[in-house]
Amino acid sequence: MDASLAWLIHAQDLTRTGGVAGFYSLLNGWHDAYPETTGYIIQTFIDHYKECRDESFLTRALAMADWEIAIQLPNGGVRAFCLKRGLSNRPLVFDTGQVLLGWTSLYRYTKEPKYLAASLRAAHWLLENQETNGTWTNYIYRQHCGAYHSRVAWAMLQVANDSERDDLRDGAVAFLQQVLSQQGTSGFFPNTGFKPRSHYFTHAIAYTLEGLIGASQELSNAQLSKRLMGSVLLTCEPLLAQYTRTKTLYGEYQPDFRPTTTHYQCATGTAQLAWCFLKVFEYSHDQRYLHTALAMIDDVKSMQVLRTGNSSLDGSIPGSYPLWGRYQRWRLVTWAAKFLCDALLVKNAATSTSPHTKPNETLPRKKIE
Repeated sequence: MDASLAWLIHAQDLTRTGGVAGFYSLLNGWHDAYPETTGYIIQTFIDHYKECRDESFLTRALAMADWEIAIQLPNGGVRAFCLKRGLSNRPLVFDTGQVLLGWTSLYRYTKEPKYLAASLRAAHWLLENQETNGTWTNYIYRQHCGAYHSRVAWAMLQVANDSERDDLRDGAVAFLQQVLSQQGTSGFFPNTGFKPRSHYFTHAIAYTLEGLIGASQELSNAQLSKRLMGSVLLTCEPLLAQYTRTKTLYGEYQPDFRPTTTHYQCATGTAQLAWCFLKVFEYSHDQRYLHTALAMIDDVKSMQVLRTGNSSLDGSIPGSYPLWGRYQRWRLVTWAAKFLCDALLVKNAATSTSPHTKPNETLPRKKIE
């Protein structure tokens, strides 16, 4: 965790904006500050601050959030990432939701009105562009409203609870109902890819589950909350079976949960699914999920770059392992480091309260050479 956080700090400092750089490319070096991922890195820094009480992490989270406000579009949306350098003037629904998660985490801690005001502007824009069936057809990545937008619904619920806005809550629930209707009997969400009929990265699968888990914790409707967690369990069971059988999670899976390839892992997705498994353990007290999550965290830790003496590398997590895998090829991505920190924070809580687990008690692992 210390190494990951140090790398994220470096990625923030070098932008000189308050935002966090998107990634370090082994081909092209550091990229610019990324609004979407900076947004949810705020969450991680706040959670870490609450645990360690190091004021520098709160200060950095405030700088990230203020940068996000400074670049927020007049309509309330959050700017998309531009690979050609610089920020786009076009907003994206998903990116807006991820920045909302950061603003709400800060508002809930500081009660600073400007973060709620920015959140309301962004949430209103989301609602304004939402279809009556709960989906979005405009301002979406590759013109595809994947199930992973459950993380947007989660963010909308947070703002709804903070502002007592029933319209925002209704919009979030409408999309969550759409996601539930898409799930097959196997537990797979066929609409979970970043493009229609594309590669189903574990990153996108985990995004979907994270949104459902987070939303379930924000809902006052106990019946719907239980349905969301039931949906999460339906997806997690075959993934748990896959890991138990192969001692690894591969980078992408088909709708029958068979791996599309066995040549690489998506480090980001593995870290996220470890977090999801830990949350399932908290919900169900099923020790299988705890032990498997610990093993998956060890997998991601084994991919972390350490002790090179290069601050652009040390502490980083690759998009794919090996680096030439299909997800974020040749890149060390800041969101992978963020999701490892998230999993470690939840692990600390889970292992301190579980009477049946030693901190280093994990399952045997299979390495991808």
